[in-house]
Amino acid sequence: MMQVLDFAYHHVGTNDEFISALPIAGIDGTLKHRMYNIARKVRAKTGTMAGSGWTYKELEDKIATLLTQYQRS
Repeated sequence: MMQVLDFAYHHVGTNDEFISALPIAGIDGTLKHRMYNIARKVRAKTGTMAGSGWTYKELEDKIATLLTQYQRS
């Protein structure tokens, strides 16, 4: 799955459509009711593809939040 995601992101023929298809944190899709603190800053595919995995959603939200605060020095 990681190879598919990597290709879709880096391939010029698919990257615009791929990125625009991802849900936006706090706004739509599967992230509509999540990550309000970083709304509009993250587009992501989190969790599992079968809708389970709620155990890790809080951890995913924390990681995404930390990534939005990262600054290169």
